[in-house]
Amino acid sequence: MALKNFKPTSPARRGLILVDKAIRLNPVHPDWYYFPEVFHSYLYGNYDDALTTLDKIDMPGFFWEPLIRAAVRGQMGHRTEADAAVVDLLHLKPDFSSQAAGFLNIWQFEDRFNVSVMEGLRKAGL
Repeated sequence: MALKNFKPTSPARRGLILVDKAIRLNPVHPDWYYFPEVFHSYLYGNYDDALTTLDKIDMPGFFWEPLIRAAVRGQMGHRTEADAAVVDLLHLKPDFSSQAAGFLNIWQFEDRFNVSVMEGLRKAGL
């Protein structure tokens, strides 16, 4: 688990510790349990860690995986892989490009997370 950049008692760190514990307690957990770690890694610029964790997620039809993959690849400057992720994202959610900012805002992520994801998506060609 990527716990870099957190104070020992921060709420985010405690949350990641709880997710890690849930994963250990239930080896057949749903793959969405990995998203907090992906979001944390992405937010702190640990893009390789974010991709490694994204690779553990097998949720066909769930657009968050290609959304974050496109943003990560965009931030990394990997345009070919970013383009493929954007294609996957738009296949699952064709209207996403016109609704991206509003969609991210309803999840109440930190503003800097939303700004960074939008920047990554722009770099990915969305």
